[in-house]
Amino acid sequence: MSSTKPSVLSHFDSLPATNSHFVVATYYDYIDAKLPLIESLSEAEMKERRATRALMTLQFVSKEGLGSKFKSTYDRLMKSLALPKGAK
Repeated sequence: MSSTKPSVLSHFDSLPATNSHFVVATYYDYIDAKLPLIESLSEAEMKERRATRALMTLQFVSKEGLGSKFKSTYDRLMKSLALPKGAK
């Protein structure tokens, strides 16, 4: 498990740096910057933070979400990654 600790107040300041004028940041980069997994958090805070991160990921592909165009791709990926019924 990796964790990051933000050193600045802005969520976008902690995104990967580049030499070009344009920076491509993924939604996961945004989630990591907004809700980093910091080892010094209590177990309850980490659990809540992980749940919030999972919810943000699901909301991204929801009908009103920023990534609504990727909903069908997300569904196909989740179906292909799912274990067969009855598998543990």
